[in-house]
Amino acid sequence: IPSTMSAVSYVCQKTAARVDELLMGSFGFLLPQLVEQAGLAAALAASRVFPRPSHAIVLAGPGNNGADGLVAARHLKLFGYECTVVYPRQPSNPLMESLKKQCEVFSIDILPDLPQLLPTSSAFVVDAFFGFSFKPPVRPPFDSILKQIVDSKLPVISVDIPSGWDVESGPPTDGTTVLQPQALISLSVPKSGVRSFTGRHFLGGRFLTPGLLSDLSISIPPYPGEELIQELPRNASL
Repeated sequence: IPSTMSAVSYVCQKTAARVDELLMGSFGFLLPQLVEQAGLAAALAASRVFPRPSHAIVLAGPGNNGADGLVAARHLKLFGYECTVVYPRQPSNPLMESLKKQCEVFSIDILPDLPQLLPTSSAFVVDAFFGFSFKPPVRPPFDSILKQIVDSKLPVISVDIPSGWDVESGPPTDGTTVLQPQALISLSVPKSGVRSFTGRHFLGGRFLTPGLLSDLSISIPPYPGEELIQELPRNASL
């Protein structure tokens, strides 16, 4: 990673919400556009960390983070990975239904729970249960699924923030079983809760306008060339 890479901001939950509000308000983006770019970024990051042939187990939550996961699953399948989506709670809104349908037409299995026998050889997990709007604690059925993933010792890449972590303070300190992913793909801008993350850390979601960055006093390194993701130095805080 070049030592000349500029510093990156870590933002609180309120600022993260404001970023989305501005993007889908005065800056003219639609939610499906943002979800598609975020999911593609997650798939690209996973492909940098986990070589083919591998089996991706994508954990999809009921909100926008889960939508990112469904998009990531589709792209990973197109990249040549085997894919299974674990999707415990499936909201009946048009966006989520269309993303689920897209996975189905690419023959991606969509399950309500983890399979009894996990493909532990050459498998990894894409954690897209919860995003920056999550507030602890993790509730059923997500808590038992996350515990199974931790117990399985499968490698994990989390989307935006590891599921179960507080968006501002990070992993729980009360002894709760929690994911410790090997990699993370922060979307738009990293959140305060991952400031001390020590695994491979990527930044994706290349849609922040200069005006938005200036308005919110956010600093992110410029993306190189036509890249949609970039790997951040360890603890690159501002």
